[in-house]
Amino acid sequence: MNREVGMEITIGELMRVVLRHWVVLAVAAILCAAAGGAFGYLRGSSQAGSQEETTQTEAQEQEWYDENLEMTGEYSPLAKEAMVKFRREWLRLGTVFRDHPLMKLDAGACEWENIVIQFENGSGNHKGLVSGWIQSADEKLVFGSESDKLARYKSDLLDIDDQEGETTVQAIAVDGWDIESAASYLKNWFAEQADKDGIQVDGIVVTHCSGHLKKIEEYRVNLSNMMTLMMGSITNVNSIAAAFPMPVPPTATGGSGISIKSVIKYVIAGFVLGLILGFCIVMFRLLRRGCIISRRQVESTFGLELLGDLSGGSSGSRNPDGSGRTGGSTGTSPVAVVNANLDLMIGGDGGVMLIGVGEKVDAVSVASALSSGSSHEVVVGVDLIDDATTIDRLQGVDGIMIGIRIGESRVADINRLMLRAGTLGKNVLGWVAV
Repeated sequence: MNREVGMEITIGELMRVVLRHWVVLAVAAILCAAAGGAFGYLRGSSQAGSQEETTQTEAQEQEWYDENLEMTGEYSPLAKEAMVKFRREWLRLGTVFRDHPLMKLDAGACEWENIVIQFENGSGNHKGLVSGWIQSADEKLVFGSESDKLARYKSDLLDIDDQEGETTVQAIAVDGWDIESAASYLKNWFAEQADKDGIQVDGIVVTHCSGHLKKIEEYRVNLSNMMTLMMGSITNVNSIAAAFPMPVPPTATGGSGISIKSVIKYVIAGFVLGLILGFCIVMFRLLRRGCIISRRQVESTFGLELLGDLSGGSSGSRNPDGSGRTGGSTGTSPVAVVNANLDLMIGGDGGVMLIGVGEKVDAVSVASALSSGSSHEVVVGVDLIDDATTIDRLQGVDGIMIGIRIGESRVADINRLMLRAGTLGKNVLGWVAV
């Protein structure tokens, strides 16, 4: 008898089969949970071991932060003070560039008065002396009605050129200034001051000149260079300020190394993984041993009908296709269902032999329950090949009923039993789930 093994199975049947091997599931789950906890602990210990290095790094970062903060604190007041001074000087130069009388002149068409003071030969240079005489002169007599405006530029409008024994004061004409009157006054003032200081002056000559005055061009170039230099200084201060930004405080990573929550997480993950692993182990063992794993498999493989469910998993037995109950209402006992099916097959007082397939099938208890609930004689068989007593008892029964335990009974054993029953001429009525 060659039959293909059917593998149709519902989720509920599969779970019931696997849960019968709960010991394997529990052991696998506990071992994997322990392994997960150990892994979590070792991982936490490893992190705790690197915590010292992390702490040292954080300490170095804190030290750098403190140093940068100190430098920034020292630089900031200096930068602010320098920036204020540079800006003031820039504004001053801008005011000079805008308001200075020399900036409004045409260098090629200028007029000026040369006041040449002739000192005693061999008496040396006298620029400082003449400069002092100019500073002590009456500004109103020098600049007239424009003294308030022009006096601030005295050193530029009265240029001094000093040589050995001769000093020239150059009074440059600008708008609103009578240079001839100023030259006349200064000539008399220089003579008066020389006599007062006891300095011999051989003569003072005033000459009116006009034409190109190189001093004007030089003054403008120098002023432009000064403004460029000041702008460069301001830019440099801003650049240095960018090199000293306010430092950012270091962020502490924290962490205490070993975390109880982390260990528990790994324990739970290991437990779940153990359940999955245990499930796979149970299924592998069942398939490797060739065990029956569903009721549909019994029907599709051997063509046997389910006479009743005596496994304790339900209050009534199911049809072989699993579509409903086979005997009466939902309150009918499984034993009554089996006996009702036997009544139809062998009559009310016929005999039947129950043979259990599998080490954990308690055929004696099942037979006792069936016998006490009806008039059928239910005898227990052990083996149709090696047990002579079982073979002898076949003469007094009308058929054979197989006791099958899902997840325990093997396909090969059931096949062997049915082949032997056919050889002995006995009909297999069906099977009961035990």
